[in-house]
Amino acid sequence: MKTKLIICGLFCLLAATSVKAADNKVGIDLYESGMIGAAKAFFLDNLKQQQEGVLQAETCYYLGECYLVLGLRDSAGIYYQKGIEFMPDYSYNRIGLVGLKLGKDVNGEELFKEVFTSKKDKKDAGVQLAIARAYLYAGNMTKAMEHVNLARELDAKSGLPYLVEGDILAAQGKVGEACAKYEMAAYFSPDCVGAYLKQARLYMSANRSLSLEKLDKAREESPEFCGIYCILGELYEMAGDSKAAADNYSKFIQLGYYD
Repeated sequence: MKTKLIICGLFCLLAATSVKAADNKVGIDLYESGMIGAAKAFFLDNLKQQQEGVLQAETCYYLGECYLVLGLRDSAGIYYQKGIEFMPDYSYNRIGLVGLKLGKDVNGEELFKEVFTSKKDKKDAGVQLAIARAYLYAGNMTKAMEHVNLARELDAKSGLPYLVEGDILAAQGKVGEACAKYEMAAYFSPDCVGAYLKQARLYMSANRSLSLEKLDKAREESPEFCGIYCILGELYEMAGDSKAAADNYSKFIQLGYYD
């Protein structure tokens, strides 16, 4: 309770703080770290500042993804559609809209073929991972893994397919296997901060020292990434260290990315 009161006070003190950015890297890192509320807040703020169509379309796609994960499907659809209006050739928002239609009796593969705006899309690892996430959020783990494997074939040096595979395994309750895939994601893409933070979260209850080790590694790779301090706050709060928890939560709030 003491920690909660401290955090509330820090929030009131620092609520006016805002960190401005034009690109979406921090927001994407928040999203890939599973910090969906903070990612949503980032993208909503960033959309107001952007002028380039491709950035606006990208922001709308991630807003759609955030709202989908939060269970707000109507809002997700609004942002996917808005992204198409900003840039019709940006396939990710079309993938998002198809994802909203997925179900047991829906032939998703035929619908996804229709979203490709060029031949390059089908051979784009990022596009395949977007389709994999659409299936993941629809609960179809088999099809999600098919597209993860396609993405890995297209870009064997990227850690992102392993990150999404870890998400699929985590959704199935396979914690150990998920952590192994997150480890692979970090191996192939050391700057994939989400891989470290997702491991830290999964280890937090069972092995706090290992959780802290992953957070330290994340801090080495991305020392300015605000999400690290939020997870550190959670870890110290769980350990009963109110002061350390408050210190880390305040660093997160000061950087402006909170929901």
